[in-house]
Amino acid sequence: MNEFSESIYQKKLNNPLMKQLQVPYLSNLETGHSLSHISKLLDLKKPEHIGIAPWPQYNYKPEVSFSIAHNAHAIFLKYYITENETKAVYTEINQPVYRDSCVEFFIGF
Repeated sequence: MNEFSESIYQKKLNNPLMKQLQVPYLSNLETGHSLSHISKLLDLKKPEHIGIAPWPQYNYKPEVSFSIAHNAHAIFLKYYITENETKAVYTEINQPVYRDSCVEFFIGF
């Protein structure tokens, strides 16, 4: 880790909104399994609740949680979302999907 990335890492550790997460390794979870099989395995994991909605201009906050696991080759992620209305307008590559109802997954190594 260089000095810059160490500085960023320390800021994340000191941020009360950031949360460390231990992602379970599932040796029985293979990338060749069907999506429904992977989904059922993720349903067996305790979901992590997302309690932060960083948009103060909106007073509505949907219920969002997720289950996550990995094997030697992939990360498996399943979102559980309950909201009053879902907006899904953009369907093409490079369209502004952030304007739709969405969740995003960002990862850093």
